[in-house]
Amino acid sequence: MDEIKSAMLERISRNEEAVKNHERRIQIQEEKNEGTSRMTVIVEMLVEQNKEREARQKEQDEKQNAQMDRFSNTLENMNTNLTNLNSGYNDLSQRVGNIENGKWDWNDILKKVATSVIGGLLLAALIIYFKLS
Repeated sequence: MDEIKSAMLERISRNEEAVKNHERRIQIQEEKNEGTSRMTVIVEMLVEQNKEREARQKEQDEKQNAQMDRFSNTLENMNTNLTNLNSGYNDLSQRVGNIENGKWDWNDILKKVATSVIGGLLLAALIIYFKLS
């Protein structure tokens, strides 16, 4: 009987040792599970933050694109205005050059002046003739 008792005690002590090892392993696994749970929560929070950040970034990008479109239109309008200004300057420069070079068409000028003077005298004569003043 002593042998049975000692064998039982030995088996019980081995089982208790195995239970202690299992308890230690379970405790380690529980700590790992808690860490995993915390990491899962953190990852989910990061995903949500990234979605919000992407939405804000998209909104900023759209605003910036609209501003760039307006800026592009402004530059195109400035280019058009400068082109028109250059064209007007070239035309004016040509006219001033004609005046400075003495390229006046005196016959045309005399025709215009003579026509205006004759028309004015004719109008004055008609007013006096009909006594309209």
